[in-house]
Amino acid sequence: MAEMIMNESRRRLMEEDPIADEERRQRRRRYGGWTEEALDEDDRERARYRLRMLEAYRQLDEVNAREREEEEERKRWDPASRKAMLAMPLPVVGETREQDCAICLEEFVDGGKKLRMMPCSHSFHQRCIFEWLRRGRRCPICRYELPSVREDYLLYQQQQAAASVS
Repeated sequence: MAEMIMNESRRRLMEEDPIADEERRQRRRRYGGWTEEALDEDDRERARYRLRMLEAYRQLDEVNAREREEEEERKRWDPASRKAMLAMPLPVVGETREQDCAICLEEFVDGGKKLRMMPCSHSFHQRCIFEWLRRGRRCPICRYELPSVREDYLLYQQQQAAASVS
């Protein structure tokens, strides 16, 4: 009974496996049908095939992970869009939480340099934050992300496509 169940499970594995039918037929002829030797060879071949497939999937996962990391790195250093920078409010010294610019470390002074406040409510000298955002779109304190040049361009393209459809 156990042998019959074992043979049935081997038969199912053979049907599910993508090994070419021609190879199976040749093996059956060589071993005179479904002998233990033929089944053992099929099992070994199936195991080798599965190991090759697992290795291929592992390599694909590594490539995909590397590509995701590279894309994240590119996004991290995308410059902020000019539109987003110019949309930042111009607070006066008393309206800010900070007393100094976290980029240049100079104190905010009434009547001094213009200030800009990011959407995350962190304030900086306008010149300092604009220079910072031309290199990367993240707030230097909390990493809040302004829209990038690329994102603004994609939004513009979508709006153009929608306008041409209407």
